[in-house]
Amino acid sequence: MRVDNSMVTSSRGLPSTRHANERAAQFLVASMAIGEMSVGMVILVLPLQVALALVDAVLDARGSIVARMMGIAVLALGVTWWQARGDTPGLARYGAGFIVYNLGVGALFCWAALTASQPAIPWIVSVVHLAAGMAFMVLVWRNPLS
Repeated sequence: MRVDNSMVTSSRGLPSTRHANERAAQFLVASMAIGEMSVGMVILVLPLQVALALVDAVLDARGSIVARMMGIAVLALGVTWWQARGDTPGLARYGAGFIVYNLGVGALFCWAALTASQPAIPWIVSVVHLAAGMAFMVLVWRNPLS
């Protein structure tokens, strides 16, 4: 049975911050899920171009296979987040992984941007992931989802 929290209010009669945090977390996870599924599909179709744009790497045939494996993993991660987006207990269970992944990928692409000859795309990827990881961390810290 699903409980409708749309009318939850605080002791002062204002909308509950807990409910607002849950909606913000759901929106953030859904947005990142769409982004990761899209990136995963692009990596599957264009691994050489993505590697060149993101990390200035030219891939051989084996590197292309590894890049496509990464594309499948990113696609699977996006699908998992999409399935968990509306399930607040699910978000609480997967939240640590969401934070670690986004902060880790953000840091990795920050480092890649510092060494890239064309750093714009790695910087964008870095900022998006760092912002998503930090935003989710703040949402959970301010008002745990569980």
